[in-house]
Amino acid sequence: MENKKKNSKIRQLIFNLKSYLSAESDYYQVVLVEKITKIISIFILGILLSVLFLGLFFFLLFLLAYFLIPIVGEIISFSIAGGLLILTICLVILFQRTIVVNPVLRLIVKTIDSNISKTKKEEQDETN
Repeated sequence: MENKKKNSKIRQLIFNLKSYLSAESDYYQVVLVEKITKIISIFILGILLSVLFLGLFFFLLFLLAYFLIPIVGEIISFSIAGGLLILTICLVILFQRTIVVNPVLRLIVKTIDSNISKTKKEEQDETN
């Protein structure tokens, strides 16, 4: 009789543990999907803005070239615009870590860390 009570308590404990682990895994899957979605949306927005700014920069270089034609001539004005483009490319390559890598890394870490901080706060509130 006593053995049956122990078995039923153990079965109940195992059942509760399985339910808890299932709920926890579901929760972390949702958190993971949320983080991945935010990171992908940040990358898509970054790529879209980069393309738009690149197009704007390209048209501004043409504006500069056409503005300089009466002053220095057609070939030299387009050479100046091309030189500015090459200079910009070199600067981006030279300062790649400072301009591109660090801000993207900081944004990703901030996105991941904000969710972790929220989770820890919620867990602390539940325990209190």
